[in-house]
Amino acid sequence: MGLIPISAESLVVGLYIRLDHGWNEHPFLRNSFKISSPTDIGIIQKQGLTKISYDPTSSDPQTLEAMVPQLQNDRPANVEKENSFSETELEEATKALQQEKEKLFDTLRTHQDSLQETEKAYQGALNQNRTVLKKVSLGELEGLDLTKKIVGSMLEILECPSPTLTLVNTPPPKDITEEVSVHSMNVCTLALLLGKTLNLNQEDMQTLGQGALFFNIGLHRVPSDVRKKLKEDLSKKEKNLFEAYPFYGRQMVEGLQGISSGSLDIISQHQENLDGSGYPEGLEGVQIAFLAKVVRVVTAYYFLLNNGGKSDPLTPNEALIFLYTKMKEKCEADIIDAFIATMTVYPPGSYVRLSDDSIGLVLKTNKSERLRPLVAFYETMQESGDIVIFDLAKGRECSIKESLNPKDIDRNILAQLQQTLGGSNGYYVST
Repeated sequence: MGLIPISAESLVVGLYIRLDHGWNEHPFLRNSFKISSPTDIGIIQKQGLTKISYDPTSSDPQTLEAMVPQLQNDRPANVEKENSFSETELEEATKALQQEKEKLFDTLRTHQDSLQETEKAYQGALNQNRTVLKKVSLGELEGLDLTKKIVGSMLEILECPSPTLTLVNTPPPKDITEEVSVHSMNVCTLALLLGKTLNLNQEDMQTLGQGALFFNIGLHRVPSDVRKKLKEDLSKKEKNLFEAYPFYGRQMVEGLQGISSGSLDIISQHQENLDGSGYPEGLEGVQIAFLAKVVRVVTAYYFLLNNGGKSDPLTPNEALIFLYTKMKEKCEADIIDAFIATMTVYPPGSYVRLSDDSIGLVLKTNKSERLRPLVAFYETMQESGDIVIFDLAKGRECSIKESLNPKDIDRNILAQLQQTLGGSNGYYVST
């Protein structure tokens, strides 16, 4: 059963309604909500809201039963006694809602400002990383101090009580140096967050960060036509050439004065699998360094998000499920579990359907309540089609129902959601 139109005079407590009005045309925090008090009804009537429908499947059953004879007789519900309240009470309730809504506007503005600052910091680190990788790829054995600075800055952020993962805008790479730099920054970010979950000490975190920043530098020695092919389309010769990139990377970096053996192990072993099916050497189990196993999990996830050898990339939620169900023979199960705990069930970049059927884009994780992130959503019944940012941890009347694949979302809705972050597909740690 779908939505059923209803007049303001027939509303009763317990109905789950949708207001087909712009979000700015009423004081309520959402266009869809369950009427919790007679005051809600009074506000709707006083605001002159007329485009109203209710959802029987989300309304209280006893409320629907009581409404049947009234609706059959086509007359307003008999709620005169229940809806008695003073004008003062109505004004105070409206004012309280408006104040709460203003806080929501503040949250939106603060988050947008935070995104701008986060993106600025991310792009700065990305530029530094690009400089280092370019120098090393050209055989200039300089820049380790700058690498330490990049990792050090990220570790400082991680020292904050509640670091979070935020999605930020990264333009499409123009060349191999930018491609390697963007991927290494994102993998480094995710690896350090995972390292924090694993309670690694500062020395291991520095080693992990440096190794992750250089993990794919060997791709500079792989021809572009080989790099850009899907894995299943590679010839045997091309496959062998591609799978040598970790070995090339170690060769390129091991001359850096001060580079740790642990970082070198990450570069050369991050594609090795526990069962010996990885590359370039086919190492097994204890032959693989622990920090390389950490980066292996991160790169597996990141690879799945960026085509993963398939024509259609997986969603963040699908990628986590794949890791959990398909990769435990290749990667350490404890590390996979820690990574899922780090990313949460709905990582930034996930498209979701909310409990009221709104379509949303997860913007930021919420460490205190992993199933209730910060979401930009599009209310399907809303005429204006405005995108609203809402913290599900603060708004208890709505929750996430399921994860969605972008290809299954209406193009107009998808475009508006993507515009919220400028089509972002990069990560950065923020507070």
